[in-house]
Amino acid sequence: VSGIPEDRIRAGVGKLAAVVRELTGGATEHLDHCRGRRLFAAELHALMPGALLTTRRVYGEPLEIRLLADGTMTGCAGFAGEDRDTGRWWLEGDRWVRQWQRWSYGEPASYAMVLDGDRMKFYLESGFIEDSLVFHPATTE
Repeated sequence: VSGIPEDRIRAGVGKLAAVVRELTGGATEHLDHCRGRRLFAAELHALMPGALLTTRRVYGEPLEIRLLADGTMTGCAGFAGEDRDTGRWWLEGDRWVRQWQRWSYGEPASYAMVLDGDRMKFYLESGFIEDSLVFHPATTE
């Protein structure tokens, strides 16, 4: 992958995602048929500041994202926490938006958010799920 120009990687990932959706025959989770509770602006304003989101990346390394009350966020990934980034998050209507400095090409992304048990699910504008992370609400300690 490191020898391929970034613009070709992105285009290839987009094509691969389309093929996966086609081959799974709609088995990819969609916002219109998801489990959990859709969160709207008031709940997002209450839940997101101070929250921690955790998951594991494709190769099993841990990922933690801390959402700060001032609209900034920090990310730490890797077995030794070697991959770090900072960014900001905000709300646009009922959609949660984030933008990293380096991760995700440094571009903003907008999501409909669904809380399903302890999982926070991120749905793209297309309605398809992009990610699901464990949601740890802010603590009052």
